[in-house]
Amino acid sequence: MTAVMPAASATTFADVPTSHWAYSAVQYVTSNGFITPYSNGFRPDQLATRLELARALTGAFAPSEPVDPTITFTDLPATTPGYAYQVANVAVKKGWLSTTNGAFDPSGQVSKATMDKAFVAALGLNGVAAGLNKIQSTDGYRFQHTSWFAYYIITNELHLNHDYSSALEKQEVLAASPVSRAFIAYALWQAKTLSQWELGSIQSYANIVLPQMSDVEKQVVNFAFKYAGYPYVYAGEWYKPTGSGYCCGTQLQGGFDCSGFAWWVLKAPGQGWDNSSIRGYKGWTLLERGAAAMTGDAPVRYYYSKLQPGDLLGFNTDGQGTGWQGVDHAGIYLGNGWMVHSSGSRGGVSIDFIGNGSWWYSRLVWGRRLLPTYTPPPPPPPPSPSPSPSASATP
Repeated sequence: MTAVMPAASATTFADVPTSHWAYSAVQYVTSNGFITPYSNGFRPDQLATRLELARALTGAFAPSEPVDPTITFTDLPATTPGYAYQVANVAVKKGWLSTTNGAFDPSGQVSKATMDKAFVAALGLNGVAAGLNKIQSTDGYRFQHTSWFAYYIITNELHLNHDYSSALEKQEVLAASPVSRAFIAYALWQAKTLSQWELGSIQSYANIVLPQMSDVEKQVVNFAFKYAGYPYVYAGEWYKPTGSGYCCGTQLQGGFDCSGFAWWVLKAPGQGWDNSSIRGYKGWTLLERGAAAMTGDAPVRYYYSKLQPGDLLGFNTDGQGTGWQGVDHAGIYLGNGWMVHSSGSRGGVSIDFIGNGSWWYSRLVWGRRLLPTYTPPPPPPPPSPSPSPSASATP
């Protein structure tokens, strides 16, 4: 028995007009039979279920996979009519989804964290995720992060997460947020249309090694990594929705834009803003809020070869303007050619390579140093060779 499902013909839905952000994705997944529409529309904002995710992944990545009869569920008998048991069985067999006390929970909601992990597995990228979760420095220090860290980064880098417009900012999803049918449709559409180049490029994330760092630099990087996967929110610099008393404007969902993430990680308390009780370290003077001003006010300009971990980076990504006035994006340097940043094209906080040969390299304007300059100690000398036995020694 396999989980093969029939494809459907393309159609239009009144609740997903051509102007809808997920229109192309919904057309793709419904015409291929990956997600089933309702008789009265697609219902894009309805929360997706675990069974819908199982069906979507099975149809897209393993349509002819046989079921494993040894996998059973307390809440989904093998005799269940339709495809429910088959797709749930394959999803568990392939490691995309898991059970709880023997139950599959077919009508349960799907969190973004669960979705990200399932897509990474379905794309055959578990090895990359395992390597990325071991991200360390040259002296063997293992950086701290959540257990879902690698799944967030990989799905962000493969552009599986939709970045909502400012008007729909409240719909941005955090790791524990349940995702909608449209959100899964978008991720599946993106995943199924990835190029071999994209799938090949992501392999470099399996072996990221950062330079030896000072204790302060480690604190900064660990704190930045804690927010991997948080959504890109225009004008956002806080980790959750803000109330009426917040200093810097109402934020409908937790998340960050590029310079807001720099504030979150690097800025010392001031101007009515203070996250030091969350962060655990004070931070440094950073009065400017926009990427251009942050870059322009650098007292010393640090170009690529002189960068150190924790440096604030300014980029001109669209080629408009010159010098600091052309800067339209900010990031934080990690070392050895890598940065952490919040990017709209990635859908949130992610890690990117900016070294020679990368898209980012020629767009770097300069860096700004806020942390103390750190010079790693020289490596220990190699051990002295053991003395040779004397030729006259008696055996």
